[in-house]
Amino acid sequence: MCIRDSFYSIFVTIIWPSIALIVDTKYLGTAYGLTTAVQNSGMALFPLIVGYLHDTFIDDGKAGYFWVSIFLIVMAIFGFLFTVLLLFFEIKSDGPLEKVQKITIDEEEPIKSVSLQES
Repeated sequence: MCIRDSFYSIFVTIIWPSIALIVDTKYLGTAYGLTTAVQNSGMALFPLIVGYLHDTFIDDGKAGYFWVSIFLIVMAIFGFLFTVLLLFFEIKSDGPLEKVQKITIDEEEPIKSVSLQES
């Protein structure tokens, strides 16, 4: 379960912030809406799938949780692979996710003179 949750945490922390960097500003609301719709669809369907797997394989002596865990681990690995694939294409195309921003702060007036520079 810890491995599954680790994959999910990595997937979520990379995908959501990436949307604002990849999608044009005028389509940003639609992109977040579609992402939310897909995520909510998954949250509606996965409990049904988990219940089906649990009830179907409850007779194998492991109370059905073995195949539920396998299913969730496979989904987490799929999300992680999707993240790696996104990063691969990002590096290959020199897209906005790979651009690092440097923050410079003037020591005398740190609040008023913060500037972002692409490197």
